[in-house]
Amino acid sequence: MLYSVVATSIMYAIVKYLKDFSVYQIIFFRAIVTLAFTIPFILINKIKILGNNKRILILRSFLGLISMTFFSNY
Repeated sequence: MLYSVVATSIMYAIVKYLKDFSVYQIIFFRAIVTLAFTIPFILINKIKILGNNKRILILRSFLGLISMTFFSNY
């Protein structure tokens, strides 16, 4: 949990200094880095990638995209 808080804080600090990049480029690379850490965890623990409730997963993805776009523009 502590590692997650530190990593998220560092990521947000770095994103704030990336003024030369488009918001969508920042979101894309944040997603790639997140996938690099998440996919091995999902595969090791044999968790379904698409989850059990696809509607909530799609809603969460959409809301995450919107929140990252607003945060990066701020």
